[in-house]
Amino acid sequence: MAKIRDLKEDNIQRVRTCFYQGGNWTKTDLAQQTGISLAGTTNILQTLEASGEICFIGNASSTGGRKSKLYQLSTDFAHIGTILLSHPFDQYQIATHAFNLAGETVFEDLVTSKTGSLAEIYQAVKRLLESDPLMQVLVLSFPGIIGTHGEILSSDFTHLEKSQLLTSLSALTDLPILIENDVNCAVLAYQKEHPDDDNLALFYQPDSDFAGAGLVVDGRLHRGKQGFAGEVGYLNKKGKATKEELLLQITALTVVLAPDAIAYYCPSLEKDIQMADTGIPQAFHPRLERLTQLDTLVLQGGQELGRLHLLNSQRQTSANLC
Repeated sequence: MAKIRDLKEDNIQRVRTCFYQGGNWTKTDLAQQTGISLAGTTNILQTLEASGEICFIGNASSTGGRKSKLYQLSTDFAHIGTILLSHPFDQYQIATHAFNLAGETVFEDLVTSKTGSLAEIYQAVKRLLESDPLMQVLVLSFPGIIGTHGEILSSDFTHLEKSQLLTSLSALTDLPILIENDVNCAVLAYQKEHPDDDNLALFYQPDSDFAGAGLVVDGRLHRGKQGFAGEVGYLNKKGKATKEELLLQITALTVVLAPDAIAYYCPSLEKDIQMADTGIPQAFHPRLERLTQLDTLVLQGGQELGRLHLLNSQRQTSANLC
């Protein structure tokens, strides 16, 4: 009986994963995508619709015969809250957003200050929580090294102690709080835009600070020991954006990771970096893409982390439904 129950849970999760990837789905599309029988897919759709997780949105177009029913993830089944902390130049910024499952913004706010204090972060998150009762997870993007258990090991917000931020925010809510490095968030969003690339690096070189990179290895975010993977700024002792330093760091990422692609962002960079200048044989060149901004990818990556958390947390719901 346990094996049958586990199989049912696995099948529900496979169908659920399709919906969390986005788009509209018919029973036939889902059966083809998951390998589950049409009868089994019908039962799963009925289960997910009854729980409110998905909804019927109409009939698909047809060239003949009965039209197939179209389903999509219920946009207000759960909402995702994001908090983006950043330290541009001599300012601190606290950007808060709430999104539904269609990625639509239902709340946003921006606090700019000279201190970026714990009290300011606390109040910004409190306003976010009060704005949206449908929120089920909070994702905090942070410019620094985030340890295995969400502790802050090093950051641009040097006045915050290692566990102080998470402890303070946990006092506000019982919702799960995920803390992730900002460039790691960005590379997750970049990966979603390039699903055929299993190995990726996204490299950020500020104009006057040390660089960092987010790494995807074999399709999964790679954090390394204590979240230290990607701290390529230690290759540059000056913390300045020069073509030579950018080439050095891109070369290092290429020879260590051998990625399919490297995306890079440096605000002052006006010309593309050329892999030919690295001296690496052409057969091993990754695709290079110069980004013109990073904030949107960080925000999208925060949403993606929230969606993945909701997807995984619903597996327990599947067990109860079975």
